[in-house]
Amino acid sequence: MSKEILAKVAGIYDDGYCTTVSFANDPDNPTDYLILQATNYPSKQDIDLGQDGIHMQINDQQNGGYNCINSIIIADKLIYINLFSDVSEKQKIEQEIVIKLLTPEEDIKTIKAGLEAMIRRLKAIS
Repeated sequence: MSKEILAKVAGIYDDGYCTTVSFANDPDNPTDYLILQATNYPSKQDIDLGQDGIHMQINDQQNGGYNCINSIIIADKLIYINLFSDVSEKQKIEQEIVIKLLTPEEDIKTIKAGLEAMIRRLKAIS
């Protein structure tokens, strides 16, 4: 079974150090949300601490952590995130998260480009 988030709002923020991509079901009072963060240029300390991958948080700080994600597939207005099975079991969350982007088309293009750049940077580092 998969967890579905109907993202009426999505955003991307890059402060030069870290890129954050977020999705939520409501802009004012989100009850379903997902936040993905990755350091753009991990330091030796980040690597030593295991904080050189994507940090994921879903609906609560306790639901997530670093290097939880097995794969991310970006397709049209859908984003499929597959978690490692041990993470899914430990966190008691579904292994697959499906984000349906209900935001304006221009926002979708920006989000997808930012997420793709995050993934490329992490592949280049590993």
